[in-house]
Amino acid sequence: SAMRHPCGRHSTWDDWKVELTTIGARHVLLTHLNAEVRAAAERLVGEAPEGVKLSFADDGLRVAVK
Repeated sequence: SAMRHPCGRHSTWDDWKVELTTIGARHVLLTHLNAEVRAAAERLVGEAPEGVKLSFADDGLRVAVK
């Protein structure tokens, strides 16, 4: 299901909690994070839907996609 937000609006964790149950991803890497999200990272990992690994990108991170 596509997020239904106007162009230019950042998504919130509440948005993602819903979307993560519908997109079928096993691992999600969140980027472009503010200080509040970074501070809450441990809590957010615990709130992720079962079966979804949640990670947070730092500047300069390189990811190999298989």
